[in-house]
Amino acid sequence: MRAVTWPSARVLSRTPEARASLRSLTIPLLALCVSALLVSAVPTYCPAKSGDAPYSQSCAALARPIVCPTGLTGATNGVVLLIHGTGSTGPESWQDGPYVSLLPKRASVDVCYTSLPYRSLSDAQISAEYVAYAISTLAPKSNTGKVTTIGHSQGGGFNIQWALLYWPSTRTLVSNYIALSGDFKGTALTGPLACAALRLAEEGSCFASVWQQDNPSHYITAQNKRGGQQLVPTTSLYTIYDEVIQPEPATSTITGADVIAIQSPRICGPLHYVEHIGMLVDPAAYNLAVNVIMSGKPANPNGFNQEHCFTLQGNLTARDFSGVVETVRTTLLGGLGAGQLTLTERQQVLTPAEPCLKPYVCAAGDAPASQCCRS
Repeated sequence: MRAVTWPSARVLSRTPEARASLRSLTIPLLALCVSALLVSAVPTYCPAKSGDAPYSQSCAALARPIVCPTGLTGATNGVVLLIHGTGSTGPESWQDGPYVSLLPKRASVDVCYTSLPYRSLSDAQISAEYVAYAISTLAPKSNTGKVTTIGHSQGGGFNIQWALLYWPSTRTLVSNYIALSGDFKGTALTGPLACAALRLAEEGSCFASVWQQDNPSHYITAQNKRGGQQLVPTTSLYTIYDEVIQPEPATSTITGADVIAIQSPRICGPLHYVEHIGMLVDPAAYNLAVNVIMSGKPANPNGFNQEHCFTLQGNLTARDFSGVVETVRTTLLGGLGAGQLTLTERQQVLTPAEPCLKPYVCAAGDAPASQCCRS
């Protein structure tokens, strides 16, 4: 049998009719391919609720770092969301500390935490998106329909407050907000000088969130224009021995909040020594947080049991959780946590100046147009 051979495209294209036929097929196919490439190149952002700022990340990215170590069990007093500080992560700040190890049984709560991008060294505006999303996601799964937020340092004074300010739908989902050494007004000890001191500056660059915590920054000014007051019931706990957040009590103070020094005579007195990182495991701060969760109201220093200045629960003291403090301290002393980032990640978060504010900030009237990103 004679083999059948098909004419090549080169042969077929010799006639005008064939060439026209090929063009009629090729052009639509090319258009289809280009359209597919364009669609795949367009990022898919998580949809925001009406009245909220837009998200710049996908829902999957925002959800990925949320961890609830003991699960969501429908605990009586709902869900507690923990937010870590600059240079740390959720596991480093919380996993082996009293808020995960003891709080669930003590206060009958489910505990969750998230890890903010690049150890919270990147743009704090983006970190706040992760907080807003976590609140919105966890509240419907909480027995109370709300969450209690507890944040340390930047997590306490920046990320949660910014989320409440620009994602206002989250406010009805938060029963109480507890800040541990929260820098609502930044600190005089950060900024480019801090970067230089820690040998982090690279040709004048510094970490985005460190620029933003330098008081006065555009970020701080914008946040405190409308967010310089409590947006939900707020308890701000600080220590007079804080070596990072300064000046105190000014930077931990917002209008309407219950602002309490651990060294207050009604709490532990001036001899109670606890520094910035130590607030993560301090017995007095922990027991005040328990009081907030159990009562459903901001902390009341009146009637505080001063035995709680020494013990977290039973015979457990801060020393039993000293590993948390050492881990976070070692990480921060190693360059604000930057030593844990890859070179590519460092390049993502090092900026020559404070990042521009998101357009939604200027749209809300919280900053002049010159300080906001153009797109």
